[in-house]
Amino acid sequence: MNERVKWGIAGALLLFAIVILLRAMFGGPDVDELAASDDDKDRLRAVLILQERESDAPELLGRLAGDPVPHVAMQAVTAMGRHRTVDHRKKLRELIETVRDPEVRGAAAAALGHYENTSVSELQALMREGEHPDVRAGAAKGLARKAKHDRRSTIPALLTALRDHDPGVRIWAITGIYNVSGHQFPGYDAAKDPREMVHVIQFIENKLREKGLY
Repeated sequence: MNERVKWGIAGALLLFAIVILLRAMFGGPDVDELAASDDDKDRLRAVLILQERESDAPELLGRLAGDPVPHVAMQAVTAMGRHRTVDHRKKLRELIETVRDPEVRGAAAAALGHYENTSVSELQALMREGEHPDVRAGAAKGLARKAKHDRRSTIPALLTALRDHDPGVRIWAITGIYNVSGHQFPGYDAAKDPREMVHVIQFIENKLREKGLY
């Protein structure tokens, strides 16, 4: 995630607090009007209001997830991951198929990991060769999230991802292994070439077997 997006998200959190205060004092603005505004701050307010309400508004959030301003788009995707409804899941999958921005597509893939009925194969497909690194890393993050509530089915995919050529995938793979096992495996370094980690990965596999997880 680049610095611009990081600062945008930090600003979003501050704006979120302001929105709550203003709504308490003066009542809520019209969300549709805010979402249609030419001002990205208004569109971000629309996302934050929808997120606060936990409103089932997949079409509106989906539109905002395609916003040209990165922090608006990313915040909308985050909200869709938190709502966890069938319609929001469907919209996240549509974003992956239709949006060009790989950072947004990766965030949507990561958000799918919050949904219990997202399949391992669905996330693995987004980690295929030739896919953008941001999308591959986002899918691996989704897999790590899924590992929290679906341990056994995710372990083979996580072990495979430990050997991935992309360090962004590998860091989320080892995070998923921790989510499954509760063990940090400090000997594994996601920044290093997997060929240097052969013995460590074998140790991880053996340890998971000992724990009855693999």
